[in-house]
Amino acid sequence: MIYQSTRDGLNNQQYWNKVNGKGNLLMVFKSKSDYIFGAYSPCKWESYGGKYVEDNTLSSFIFSQTHDQVYPLRQDQKSNAIHCNSNSYGPLFGGGFDIRIDSNFTDGYCKLGYSYQFSQYKNQSEDPYLFGQNKPEIKESFDQDTINIIVVQQNDYDKKLDAIRRKKISLCFYYQIDQYIRYYQVLFLNHQNEKNQQ
Repeated sequence: MIYQSTRDGLNNQQYWNKVNGKGNLLMVFKSKSDYIFGAYSPCKWESYGGKYVEDNTLSSFIFSQTHDQVYPLRQDQKSNAIHCNSNSYGPLFGGGFDIRIDSNFTDGYCKLGYSYQFSQYKNQSEDPYLFGQNKPEIKESFDQDTINIIVVQQNDYDKKLDAIRRKKISLCFYYQIDQYIRYYQVLFLNHQNEKNQQ
């Protein structure tokens, strides 16, 4: 667990210090409405003034534990998997942005469907679907984590499982996310092996 709100606080500088230079991050958030959502991307987060990062593996996804859904990155939007802007923002996913969380962790919006697949295509600012309200409104709590960030490693599933249990995300949903990550890791490794054999 590289970032934990009860331990590290809701501090944008601290957030960027923890994620800077790291990839394969699974981010889990809890809004004021108790909606649990988040995202995974293999892309490396860097403290830029503003830059989109491409995911050629197409393994990035957004998820909603509340709705029990996973929203994969669209192939035509792979160049907009994440956006790094440490000057003004926290985590940003998609070109829309599909998830925008501002530096205060309260402001932002959801435009799910812009870069990540969403069957109920909305692509509207301040849509409450993911957060349970128009803005993320992630509040600091002394006894309950509202943000957890986990480094996903191929042989580190037990640690991830413990972290997810502490966050009280349903095990059924955890396995759905876990299998999704495993699936794309296998595809990517096979692709790399094919390239090496050429």
